Amino acid sequence: MALTEQYLEEDIHPIDIVETLAAFNDWDFDRISDEQIAMAVEGQWRTYSITLAWSAYDEMLKLVCSFEMDPPEEKLPALYQLLNDVNDQCWAGAFTYWAEQKMMVYRYGLVLAGGQDASAQQINAMISAAVLEAERYYPAVQLVLWGDQTPKQAIQVVSAGTTIATFEKTFGGQTPIVRAMPNTPAAIGQGITAIVGNEHVGAQAMDEAEELLSAVGDVVRLDEEVQIDAVTGVSGSGPAYVFHMIETMAAGGVAQGLSPELALQLATATVAGAGALAKSAAEGPDQLRINVTSPNGTTQAALEVLMNEKDGFPVLLRRAVAAAADRSRELSND
Repeated sequence: MALTEQYLEEDIHPIDIVETLAAFNDWDFDRISDEQIAMAVEGQWRTYSITLAWSAYDEMLKLVCSFEMDPPEEKLPALYQLLNDVNDQCWAGAFTYWAEQKMMVYRYGLVLAGGQDASAQQINAMISAAVLEAERYYPAVQLVLWGDQTPKQAIQVVSAGTTIATFEKTFGGQTPIVRAMPNTPAAIGQGITAIVGNEHVGAQAMDEAEELLSAVGDVVRLDEEVQIDAVTGVSGSGPAYVFHMIETMAAGGVAQGLSPELALQLATATVAGAGALAKSAAEGPDQLRINVTSPNGTTQAALEVLMNEKDGFPVLLRRAVAAAADRSRELSND
């Protein structure tokens, strides 16, 4: 039975869901109170302490992912600059350093206003994202505090376009390195991540990387690192293409007399439903398109515009994917 099948009709307290997730994943946990739970989640770099608390006043499920750290006093300005740079790259949460407790902290809040219920998928993605962000930026923190690297140099290690060769130069040529390219739907457990390892990564390490990243969606393995640039052009940057399509579809609906709210609802649901159908159907997207296109009908009229070989989707998306892939290569060479 899937984990989510345990939550069907009745309202369940968010912390109860967290406790079930912790037991399901065999995490050590302590149910501190009805409103709070603490657990230990093991990452690649270290074990993280995760606390989730429900605030009825804020209608928010609050998460704190932390680990102990006692940086040299003289390194604190550089650490704070690094955290400022890191938080510029974080959309779902933020890092801070609690000097009194000597604790590095990643914080995130899931707002459930108006009596909304949290799903197991949401909470699982919330915890997974916290661990992944901590894992992603942990090396940068170490490089600044104990590796005599500047914040700019350290942040480059965890930035898009950073090659395996750069990681090997930083951590040593014999270090096993797995490079990953995720995308933003990972925030809700619906992402896809491409991974590739260097020659020092064994089968077990690749399996562990895939298992870790599968918590936020699908995982595919690449044959060689050079494919990362193409992956960036398709799936890494791809969500933005889809979001823009939703924007433009809604704008087209408004131009035809719909209200902005209704047009956006229709466009969003259509894209989400079509994506789900494309993922689950036995037919490929070409056949699905044919299935919905009646001869001389409304869909055919629209597709004659969209599929125009001079200025339609084929040429536009080829250019868009190529531009993203080219920029990825440029970043790798910076």
